[in-house]
Amino acid sequence: MFKFSAKVIDVQDSIVFVDYGNGIIEPVLANGFEDLKPGDYVIVSYGMIYKKFQKKSSTKF
Repeated sequence: MFKFSAKVIDVQDSIVFVDYGNGIIEPVLANGFEDLKPGDYVIVSYGMIYKKFQKKSSTKF
């Protein structure tokens, strides 16, 4: 299964526009996630949101 992390840019009903970090905005299906808002981070698989997660800041060692 291919999974990619992405940032939610916009939400329009069941279509969520995400940025995979390359600056290109692509639509994906919300797949039942109703609490999404711009700025959220999600995992996308096969054009659908698979999971919502919180981005953790990285720490230098």
